[in-house]
Amino acid sequence: VRSSAASDVYKRQGINAEYGGLVLKLRVSIAKDAWDEVEKELTAATALELIETPEIRAAHEQLLYRANVAEVQQKLEEAYYSHDVPGLEFGLDKAEKLNMDVGWARDMLNYILETNQALEQAIANVELDALEHALAMAEQIQYKKEEVAVARNLRDQVVQLIAEIDEILVSLESREKMEGIYNRAVAIRMHTEPMDRLGGLLRLSEEELIKLMLKAAIALNDENRRVKLSIRMKEIFFARFGDSFVLSQSKKLKSPGEFARGKLFGKDALMAGFLTHSKEPIHTSMTQLEMIEEVPKEHQKQLVKQSTKIHKNILGFCGDRQLSYPTMLAKEVLQKGLEEPHLRDEIYCQLVKQLSSNPTPSSLSQAWKLMKLALATFPPSEEFENYLEMWLKRAGPGADGCIDILHTTTFKGAKTVAPSEAEIEKA
Repeated sequence: VRSSAASDVYKRQGINAEYGGLVLKLRVSIAKDAWDEVEKELTAATALELIETPEIRAAHEQLLYRANVAEVQQKLEEAYYSHDVPGLEFGLDKAEKLNMDVGWARDMLNYILETNQALEQAIANVELDALEHALAMAEQIQYKKEEVAVARNLRDQVVQLIAEIDEILVSLESREKMEGIYNRAVAIRMHTEPMDRLGGLLRLSEEELIKLMLKAAIALNDENRRVKLSIRMKEIFFARFGDSFVLSQSKKLKSPGEFARGKLFGKDALMAGFLTHSKEPIHTSMTQLEMIEEVPKEHQKQLVKQSTKIHKNILGFCGDRQLSYPTMLAKEVLQKGLEEPHLRDEIYCQLVKQLSSNPTPSSLSQAWKLMKLALATFPPSEEFENYLEMWLKRAGPGADGCIDILHTTTFKGAKTVAPSEAEIEKA
């Protein structure tokens, strides 16, 4: 019995000695912050069944704490660099329970949430400054969320549309182009003051918009576009008021009675055939050449005399009268129209006469040829222009191309020289 008791004493003394050595080693390792050594020593303590002792239990709890801290730290860092909001929120919750100092992770979470909100609002509002601000925030942290690509694409579209809207508001190039730009802006829910102005322009009537387009073309010195828009304005005008322009009602034209005045014989026939084809030369002018206030009386008489010679030339060119050198006759008519603007409306009226109810195809063809040559050489007066254009619109297939020629000459002005005989023959 004494021997067994002695053995227990010696055993307790050995365990106490090992415990003391372990505790000493733990204290040294903890002091040196050597936690790998602490872990080894705690493993040894477990083997010796000393883990439940207060000091060793405390060391074990400290080791577990540090392991938890290291794991949370690692997870937070991963969430930080991947911009993982749920990961950051979960890690911060764990870190708070462990009393960890992770302000850097909370700052990142707050920044990401602010960036998300900025992106969401900028995309919803489609406003350039907000999009630029949100994208700058995302760039600060190299944010790769899908909304960043959406915002960037939207920003690029807005920038492009702003430039196009600014340009089209100056040029007013065409309704079609204006509508295309406006519809693209509407499609992305863009809303700016210039866009509202563009929408307002598109709500104007065609006539109102073309008037503004015409002003823009003049301001930009775009001559071709000015001509096209002026022509379109005339088309709109004629669509509304064209019936008011009947050539026989033009103030430039004499009445049938005035034309036949002074004739004792055949007066009724002259009146009836005033504006229809004739093979006989006219005895006086068809227009009010005697009433031109700025022209002296003597010159008025000369103009009337010249008008009768012009008609003889037209008859000769058309083959209604057998005269020599018909091409030269046509050139004289065109030359006279260039030299004497007061005779231009007279020439056009005489051509209308020869083109009305003309029973001879060859004569009709030559008359149309001379009409087109005249239209390409000099314009009618402003007072007579609309009457002539409406007559051409109603004249049928022979007038094909005449109105385009009239418009070109009206806007570009008369030529400086009449067509040559060779040009007349080729026409």
